[in-house]
Amino acid sequence: MKAFLITLVVALTATLRAEPPQELADFANGRTFKYTSKDHQKADGLIINFKVPESWVGKEGDRPHIVQKFLSRKEGYMVSASLMVRNPSKTQGVKITDAEILASLEPEKYKSGLVQGMILVDSNPAKIDGLPGSIARIAYHSNVAGTEVDMLMVDYAFVYDAKLINLMFAVATSGKDQVALLPQYLADFSPVFLQIANSIVVENRWK
Repeated sequence: MKAFLITLVVALTATLRAEPPQELADFANGRTFKYTSKDHQKADGLIINFKVPESWVGKEGDRPHIVQKFLSRKEGYMVSASLMVRNPSKTQGVKITDAEILASLEPEKYKSGLVQGMILVDSNPAKIDGLPGSIARIAYHSNVAGTEVDMLMVDYAFVYDAKLINLMFAVATSGKDQVALLPQYLADFSPVFLQIANSIVVENRWK
């Protein structure tokens, strides 16, 4: 597994060329719908809006901090986006400031919080909807109930109102013949992920 992940990390740094996915044309032609987290219990009072391609299927998050998922099945692999909201002050029982949450996104601290099987490829400071945060790339290999799944992920993370918000994108496959193509798929869809991330609006800021 270690050798495989190192191969993915090396491949992820390459410059790849590919035909643009249909989702880019969908954005250009307005074939999107606006998701909102308004009134969703898991959003902890935050109203986060963003656009996703009309063809992507929405699904309720299966963990307490995952507000919403969007999935798009392709031939041999899957593309996904997951909105996550965490309130560290609630989970830790003490007041956690924005600055402390932001510090947790620094590469070394971020890396220490990854689950087994994940490798941090890189992480850089960024602003999402004008809010401080980071963009991280991660390689992940997991084995769940005997099924091996490999992913490459891009995490747009930012902080607002003492909460950590993540919009996590992934390309994933369980097919051994598709693993070597994951960096290509990520290169294909990174512009789509950027379009979605650039459409994020935290409505609470403007009330």
